[in-house]
Amino acid sequence: MARVQMPQFVKILVTAECPNPTRSDITAGKHRIVIDEPTSRHGNDQGMLPLQALMASLASCTHVVANQIASELGIVFRDSHIAMTGTFDTRCYTGEAKVDPPFPEIDMTVTLATDATAEQLEELKDQLRWRCPVAATFSGAGTRINEIWDVTPV
Repeated sequence: MARVQMPQFVKILVTAECPNPTRSDITAGKHRIVIDEPTSRHGNDQGMLPLQALMASLASCTHVVANQIASELGIVFRDSHIAMTGTFDTRCYTGEAKVDPPFPEIDMTVTLATDATAEQLEELKDQLRWRCPVAATFSGAGTRINEIWDVTPV
């Protein structure tokens, strides 16, 4: 995979149709997802929570950008799996307090098989922290991302 050529700035368009107080039907280009709240919070439980969608974006972006960097470094990734748990301070949602950041930390475990040397893997991780725009957004907001890399050599 060659380095992707892109303009310096691109606009990302997403629209939301909101048929009730908790559900959002999100459209981005030809793709669509539903975000909703559980019934315990007056939703209909028809989609993932907004915060789950936010963390899903981090998992997906981590996966895509890590594979792009791996390709540029000439290393192979396969059998990837990303699991994460975010700690969310609910006081911002309930209005009890302004909290900064609302996600003080995210624990992320990346499991994969690779032919990367230890040095290549460290280079990849260093680049990933600033090249993944979702991770950079979380980090810039003050969220600590605790990474565990479970690597099997190939």
